[in-house]
Amino acid sequence: MGKRIGNIIIPGDVNVWPHESKTAQALARAGYDVEFVKKSDEAYATTADVLIAGRLWEMKSPTASSIKAVERNLKRARWQSGNIIFDSRRMKGLPDAAIERELRKWSSEINGISHVLFVNRHGAVVDIK
Repeated sequence: MGKRIGNIIIPGDVNVWPHESKTAQALARAGYDVEFVKKSDEAYATTADVLIAGRLWEMKSPTASSIKAVERNLKRARWQSGNIIFDSRRMKGLPDAAIERELRKWSSEINGISHVLFVNRHGAVVDIK
């Protein structure tokens, strides 16, 4: 018997970016059920991107090619949710090992981060924290 494949739920009133959809597909292949959340209608309100196992998660998929982008994106994401999914597939020129090392370092040093999942270039999901 194979590994369980998760589901992706996209409500009709939610706009999903293509890179968010690819991240959700990787999570579903890893067995997670991913439900996209409608953005808040309030001005300047922050809303997480997805709901997984009853917890709100913020997705980050930076395009920067600098290792400093890992810390910067974690700091930005924590204001939307303490649960962060970091997808490295759009980052060019940085090896997954370097990105994973930075995620492990900063996820313990930055306050407000509860859980971090890392989607590497191969689409594999790594539980960082």
